[in-house]
Amino acid sequence: MKRLSFLLIIIFPSAILAQPTTDYKKLSNACELWGLIKYFHPSKPGNTFDSAFAAQVPAMLNAKTDAEWETILSGWLTSLHDDATRIVGKDAELTEGIMKAEFIQDSVLLVTVSGPTIFNDWNGAVELGRKVIEQSRRARGVIFDFRQPGLMTRYQGYLASVFDYAGLSKHFGTATVLQTRNLYYSGFTPERGGTSGGYSTNYVMKDFTLTGNYSSSDPKTVWIVNEFSELPATALAQQQAGAGFIVSANEKIGDLLSLTNTFKFSDNITVKYRTDEVVGTQLLTADYVYKPNEDPVKKAQAIILGKLAFPKNVATIPTIAPAKPTIYPSEKFPTVGYRLLAAAKIYAVIHNFFPYHQYMDKNWRTVLDESLPAFISAQNAVEYGYAVAKMYVNIQDSHGFQNGNMALTEMRGQAPSPLYADFIEGKVIVSGIRNDSVCKALGISIGDEILKVNGVPTEKLMEKYAQYYSHSTPQAVTKLAVQYCVRGNEGAEGVLTLRNESGKSRDIKITWTEEHNKFSKESFKHQEIELITPDVGYADLSRLRPDQVDSMFEKFKNTKAIIFDMRGYPNGTAWTIAPRLTEKQNVALAIFRRPEVLSPNTIRGEMLSYKSFTEFVQTVPPSSLWKYKGKTVMLINQDAVSQAEHTGLFFEAVNNTTFIGSATVGANGDVTNFQIPGSIFLYFSGQGVWHADGRQLQRLGLQPHVLVRPTIKGIRKGKDEVFDMALAWIKKNVK
Repeated sequence: MKRLSFLLIIIFPSAILAQPTTDYKKLSNACELWGLIKYFHPSKPGNTFDSAFAAQVPAMLNAKTDAEWETILSGWLTSLHDDATRIVGKDAELTEGIMKAEFIQDSVLLVTVSGPTIFNDWNGAVELGRKVIEQSRRARGVIFDFRQPGLMTRYQGYLASVFDYAGLSKHFGTATVLQTRNLYYSGFTPERGGTSGGYSTNYVMKDFTLTGNYSSSDPKTVWIVNEFSELPATALAQQQAGAGFIVSANEKIGDLLSLTNTFKFSDNITVKYRTDEVVGTQLLTADYVYKPNEDPVKKAQAIILGKLAFPKNVATIPTIAPAKPTIYPSEKFPTVGYRLLAAAKIYAVIHNFFPYHQYMDKNWRTVLDESLPAFISAQNAVEYGYAVAKMYVNIQDSHGFQNGNMALTEMRGQAPSPLYADFIEGKVIVSGIRNDSVCKALGISIGDEILKVNGVPTEKLMEKYAQYYSHSTPQAVTKLAVQYCVRGNEGAEGVLTLRNESGKSRDIKITWTEEHNKFSKESFKHQEIELITPDVGYADLSRLRPDQVDSMFEKFKNTKAIIFDMRGYPNGTAWTIAPRLTEKQNVALAIFRRPEVLSPNTIRGEMLSYKSFTEFVQTVPPSSLWKYKGKTVMLINQDAVSQAEHTGLFFEAVNNTTFIGSATVGANGDVTNFQIPGSIFLYFSGQGVWHADGRQLQRLGLQPHVLVRPTIKGIRKGKDEVFDMALAWIKKNVK
């Protein structure tokens, strides 16, 4: 009995500490909803909206029922102070709808459109609309009864489409033109610093109604609605002109107009959120609010017959004042609420503004779902950083670097070793010397193989970087992993296991320190502009400046070929070199596609997805200077990224430059960035770039016409085998 009592004491506390199972599906939906409102609500929600979301997260983690979720969501959404953004329940059952037009007493035309199945018969709806136009000409007045038995999110916007297509909007339209505005993003404006992409955030003004000749002297029109109705914009224009009246179950009618979208949060919860706002002074209230025991059709008849009069409630509705810029708490380890906000923002920004979704291996929404547990369970800034990195790696973009992530800072080490390393023939090889005196004292030579770091095989160390560093291609992450696996913390001592040319292995003790960089000297085999032979010129594009281009061409004027070395990052010289390589005008250099985000990319009616892009073709700038007619060759490898790859696009387009070496990184498109809680900035390619003929560049890189890579034997002998191959190729192919 004593043993049993002891066991109960051990087991029972664990039952007390057990937490309810978090509903990650709804948690993920809350993150998606945050993004929809954050980037599409016309008020541009800021700190108050974000902090309200973060404050509700602890309750979200424990919510079990739809009732609890409704309370949580309502508590968050009220921070917007916008009645149009609210919970509206679930869709109505698919019962038989009513769609008819008939004359009732006193020659009043009653048009009834009700029920969720009515718009399955599109042709019937349009035919009815045209019939209504004809019948209205001999009616004393027209009543549109648009009351619905329940919510119909699947058919949102259909009524407005029918009105436009059937000509009702024009027929019942007035001289009053109402306008709305909504947010429009041309790319994603960086939240820190600038960009060459020209991205912007704007408001778009658009006409909300069609003009027509209907006026207060025409037969009166009455529009009957309830909380589930869709109210055509024409009704609002008629109300403004005194030609129409709105009879509603509720005084406020703004959320019945096509100014909102809906989001299905769960089977029983739908959230309506504002995406547009009417501009200026508008009547966004009903003329008459009918009581539950009243027949609104009879009230509408009374209005038409002049038996019911009421004063106009003219209300000035100011446009929503944009919120102040978002400022997150400064802690490196945010609260769980702000950690979930970070996941929501990463999802929303990439979902809406990343141009390369088609090249991602994993569905981005699935990534969000799978990432949330790590954000929630993180115990410190480093674990939080790992959660961020593991989610963000899925964009598979080598522009997807991170600043301020403590996990990645710890992973890559704070300080360098006295040597440089590269991945050659499948091995980590000493490719250069950073601190000559230290390396000489330790007997480190170029070409030595680095087998281990502190007893851990280098190939094992390299594996982890692919899990946390976003990369476009294998060659991109390999380059990064080789560089980072030989780094360590400032002032720390470590042991490298090296194998020299004779095959002998040995352990050497090193110190990782930034001091090594003071002794680092760049060593180049050639000048940035050099005549290799009377027939062959060489230019290093990582060192060549734009103001040197003309003198370079003069120096190479009589050569048969030029070798352009693009194994590094250029200085913007493509724009001055390319025009000197062709006589042609308006040569297509590259295709750009920039996300143009006008509305949420969500399911709406028959549309599963909704995206738009601006596509523009870049062309070579004009030049009146003489043109070089010789052959050009470009040396490429994994050190070429972004502008370096774009330079390759220029050269291949203007004169079919031959690429020699190995594939480049495969990341192009002017970079932008955003901040998440924890003082972390995330970057990504803000617009897509393709070859001029439409071929893919992202996640492939420039591909060599002649494949050649350095060898261990060659690097030990101090050879540049890629350059040597280029010289040999020119000798063989250029006469």
